[in-house]
Amino acid sequence: MGFRIGRQLATAAALASVAVGIRLVVPELAWPSLTLGTPLAAAAQEPAPAAAPGPSPSPLATPHAESGQRAPGAQVDAGRLADQPEGETPEQPRVIPRRYPVNPSTAGRLKAQANQAAAASDRGAGPPPPPGPPPEFPAVSYTGWNPPDGGLAVGPAHVLVAVNESYSVFTRSGAKLKGPASLPGLFGTTDSTFDPRALYDPYTLSQGGRDHFVVLATAAGYLSLATSKTGDPNGLWCAYRLGVDSSGVTWADYPTLAMDGDNVYVTTNQFTNGDNSFQYAALQVIPKASVYASGTSACPTATPAVIWPIQNPGGGNAFTVQPATQPDARPGRSAPMYLVNAIWTNGANLALRTVTPNGAALPTLGPASWVASGYIAPYDLPADAPQPRGNSIDTGDTRLLGAVYRYGKVYTANTTMHVSGIPGATPNPYANAQWYEITPNSLTDSVGTSHAITSSSVAYFFPNVLAGCAAATCASPTVVLEVTGSGRTQAASALVARGSKLTSFASGVGGYTLNSRWGDYAGMAADPLATGPVWVLGEYAQAGGSWGTAVTSVSP
Repeated sequence: MGFRIGRQLATAAALASVAVGIRLVVPELAWPSLTLGTPLAAAAQEPAPAAAPGPSPSPLATPHAESGQRAPGAQVDAGRLADQPEGETPEQPRVIPRRYPVNPSTAGRLKAQANQAAAASDRGAGPPPPPGPPPEFPAVSYTGWNPPDGGLAVGPAHVLVAVNESYSVFTRSGAKLKGPASLPGLFGTTDSTFDPRALYDPYTLSQGGRDHFVVLATAAGYLSLATSKTGDPNGLWCAYRLGVDSSGVTWADYPTLAMDGDNVYVTTNQFTNGDNSFQYAALQVIPKASVYASGTSACPTATPAVIWPIQNPGGGNAFTVQPATQPDARPGRSAPMYLVNAIWTNGANLALRTVTPNGAALPTLGPASWVASGYIAPYDLPADAPQPRGNSIDTGDTRLLGAVYRYGKVYTANTTMHVSGIPGATPNPYANAQWYEITPNSLTDSVGTSHAITSSSVAYFFPNVLAGCAAATCASPTVVLEVTGSGRTQAASALVARGSKLTSFASGVGGYTLNSRWGDYAGMAADPLATGPVWVLGEYAQAGGSWGTAVTSVSP
């Protein structure tokens, strides 16, 4: 069994030609071999039509911006939150359903078709790879909820890990300082909160120059946002309840979290109350000054601006729009905030647009464009991944699973069944991880390249990507990818790829039978002490009936 990571730069004509692959044997890898596909000539790509009904056109001709609901902050003392006992979980997990832009029966039918096609192409089990090194440290274990999802924020002295309903705080070396503690408690609510996201912000607009941790999750009809008053996440926080729809018609699912120098950005998929039908994607732009407080000062009032619906080029509502967070942004010196999304259930391009904050005025959402040139590889609905002696694992769909803007490029990733354009690759019939670099010279002159991680006998899914470099100005950054790997002889494990090297940093066990759900995204974080290291949070099968999470850092 070989692991292959390849760059995809090809025209349709070039794909038909014979290309030469470069094979490198890297003994220290967890996977015994690696193949780099040779880059080919690039050409402009147009989006492929969807294979199934996707988001319907919006009743509004164009997106519009409005002032969101003002939300006063309430102080929460995280140090007073009690730790929860570990290892005590209910017999049946409380499952958080995945929401799609089509009804559940249609989504199930499409997934069943993908499973059938993958089974027909199954090449059989390959030899299991040798185990990788242990994780830098184990994080939060099974909380009784499934999936865990994963929010990760790394500061100069602390690492915060958030999963569904719980969070923990560690030192950078892995010593636990707190947790697992109640995630709703951190938000000052008794409501269930899920889909947690987290980031660390070293730069603020406050005169005190305080740094802050930021945690976000969705609840019943609102978003929960919490910001630490200092760089110590075990101290005081400001908690906010952000409205998601002034009409009360829709609720928010799958929130994302990003920042630039002056603002926090949140996107959501909006579903109707009652029948849970998808309506549109929305964006909230929140000035940091309205949600950050320093030391003992009072929590301010959040003043978000809301933009909706976010649409694809040519019309039709976008689904799961990812804001490309800027971990190196400084106040007053922000680059454009890019928003990117894939097409559900398949496509051959990515939609890109910018949002421009206007101070006290409402922000402006630019028109959406397809990536103008280069090669955005086709992607389609992945099948469930097999694993030894247990349930198949639901690998999700084609939505993008995170985005970052760094070193002049937007990096993002998703899961796909089929992979094309990689000479010498042997994709998995079930699922493969695909990631993209977009150089946004302008929205009408953006250039894309595509890459994939494939194995004939191991499915890779739920990837996230972040670039690091030893220098602040870097022409060739090292790209780090976090991904889950699972196969007939490979237990579901957390893996990390650094350049051309792939290793397992949290090896799972066979016979995982909790259910088919898996974390919908992986946490990644830049290191605030240096531009090079990248931190990752991954999920693995800790035992037959429980998942685990682990953290490690990767240097370029």
